[in-house]
Amino acid sequence: MIATVRALLGIAHEEKLPRTHQTVRDWSVQGEDKRQRAEAIGFAPASSRYNIATCFALEGDKKKALDSLSKAAKAGFAGLKTLETDEDLNSLRDHPRFKEIAKQVKRAALPCEFDPRYQEFDFWVGDWDVFTPAGRKAGTNSIQKIAGGCALLENWTSVTGGSGKSLNFYDASKRKWVQMWADSSGEIIPTEGEFKDGAMRLQGQLIQRDGKKTLYRGTWTPLPDGRVHQFLEESVDGGKTWNTWFDGFYQRRNSTGG
Repeated sequence: MIATVRALLGIAHEEKLPRTHQTVRDWSVQGEDKRQRAEAIGFAPASSRYNIATCFALEGDKKKALDSLSKAAKAGFAGLKTLETDEDLNSLRDHPRFKEIAKQVKRAALPCEFDPRYQEFDFWVGDWDVFTPAGRKAGTNSIQKIAGGCALLENWTSVTGGSGKSLNFYDASKRKWVQMWADSSGEIIPTEGEFKDGAMRLQGQLIQRDGKKTLYRGTWTPLPDGRVHQFLEESVDGGKTWNTWFDGFYQRRNSTGG
């Protein structure tokens, strides 16, 4: 099926189309005909519509170019970098329709940036100095948005020299946040949970290097003054009692205080 459609279209997604006026005109006519034939058998890839749009743009037919580009976006075209840098589309960039189409493509390319569920932990993003409740510096932490805004990467360094990292992401299948922590002591802490009652609340297990497991839970609370309170607890008796594992207040490095 794929091979048949590629033969009908006559071009691959990665191909750059020729630029001479006559050849572009041939592609705009023949390419549209091939696209229609591909659609007739039930297959119309977004990339083919994008390629047809570039043909029309090079020929100077802005309306047909924008119509094809709009169809590509509606079909799920997610080549944001291609759209932003393709010189074949330079004649369209100032057109209001092009700007709206670019927004559609960006939503397809970076869906997590437009889904509020993936932004619930964004209050933790930034570069931080971390202090104990008594005001002593415990370490530094840098939280970065990665993977197109679909995940957070934590980079922790303790004043004692230890370090750790965690990957944090929203699992849509579970409707839960997941954190996977690993540190320089060999401990790993897989947890999951949700943003509830004004805080991110995660629970799971602390797994030591010798394989010993204990229950673990943590809360991350954004404070009105812009700080974040991180409170972590461990239970060695199956959840009957909980002991403080870490209690820290995050102060942004570019702000005063602490």
